[in-house]
Amino acid sequence: LAGVACVVLAQVLAVVAYPMRPSANLNVGLASEVTESEQNLSQVFQDLEPGEFAGTLMLGGLRGLVTDLVWMRAVDAKDTKQYYESVALFGLISKLQPRFTKVWEFGSHDMAYNIGYEAESRADKYAWFQAGLEFNRQGVLRNPLNEGVLRHLAWMFYHKGETLMPEVE
Repeated sequence: LAGVACVVLAQVLAVVAYPMRPSANLNVGLASEVTESEQNLSQVFQDLEPGEFAGTLMLGGLRGLVTDLVWMRAVDAKDTKQYYESVALFGLISKLQPRFTKVWEFGSHDMAYNIGYEAESRADKYAWFQAGLEFNRQGVLRNPLNEGVLRHLAWMFYHKGETLMPEVE
């Protein structure tokens, strides 16, 4: 119970402190004394959203283990046809590790192809394709310097876009 209270308190503090972060000076000292790794660390903390910031600090080294467990649950949810739960869990994984590009690629592919294949109507298939594209687009925005996520988005348009052209027009 105390652990849950600490996590909730950390989240509240992260949300309250979020507006102050861009003005905070994480690199104390002269500019010549600031190393490249300190600049990269500063940029990482500035790029994180409030929920991601709290999750990164609170889970620490256990973040990878938690991500693996949530990933297994997401795949199990999809296999048992609980598609919305699977999508929500992949969203959680993307919050826990926003720089892990495979979650963006796998999640978008899963929505657009695997879940979309199970949909009954053509309109539902197109809606799942759009959901996959949107998830991949969020991955591109979170990882602007990673060409793999952008290439996956382009591939999805190329591969599946032609078959769903009537819905686009």
